[in-house]
Amino acid sequence: MNNVLCDQKNFFNLIDKEIASQKLTHAFCIETNNYIYTREVVKELCKRIIGKNDSNINFLIDQDMYPDIVYVSPDGDYIKKSQLLNVRKDFSTTSIFCEKKIYIITDADKLNESSANTILKFLEEPRSGVYAILLCSSRFKVLDTIISRCQVLSLNSTNSDVSTQYDNDIKNLFNIISSGIKTYVRYSEILFILEDKTKCSLLLKGMELYIFDLYSSEDNNVKKKKYQFMIFVIEEMIDRLNYNLNFKLFVDDLIFRLGEAFE
Repeated sequence: MNNVLCDQKNFFNLIDKEIASQKLTHAFCIETNNYIYTREVVKELCKRIIGKNDSNINFLIDQDMYPDIVYVSPDGDYIKKSQLLNVRKDFSTTSIFCEKKIYIITDADKLNESSANTILKFLEEPRSGVYAILLCSSRFKVLDTIISRCQVLSLNSTNSDVSTQYDNDIKNLFNIISSGIKTYVRYSEILFILEDKTKCSLLLKGMELYIFDLYSSEDNNVKKKKYQFMIFVIEEMIDRLNYNLNFKLFVDDLIFRLGEAFE
């Protein structure tokens, strides 16, 4: 747990300040950014929300046995309306241990319109002592109606899939695309960086995180929109890489789409 507290120091500092000032929100949307210990972060957040310095309660939370914490994961491709109706029914009863109950949606981007509508009323008119934690890889994948009713927080990334050896390639690729120079002038350099489908997938994941960091620290709305557009394109192209395709044509389309942000 100590590593989690160190890795996510700013996250927990913010939570502690909000608890101390009694301004803790009832609904969080947490961008995981592929942090490999996200579940441990969630458990620690639950302990702080519950606010009981009780070793028995903490043990139950660590073992996923605490009865007033409910996890909701996709049933197939989506989170179904019936799953959330069951949560609402369960949470209408009195808490077993204390006055607080927490439901955790592990893939909030897999809420479709039907299931989202089911949870909206829960988010808009929360019962006292009921908290929601929605997890997603990126806020941009979650329906706006959900995001607007949550406090959005981001975890620091420790993406084990993207080795630091690729950092320079990620920055070089971004600089080429964003430079305004016609990409065909440096097309051979781009092909050399991306190399093949495997490396391309790793670099795109890394570049998505790199651009998201730029987005988070940018105050200029025009630039933020450019970065947001690039993230959408990268996520779409990563999905396309899972299918059989002509890799060179894929690269052509990737560079063209990303370059649109800077035209």
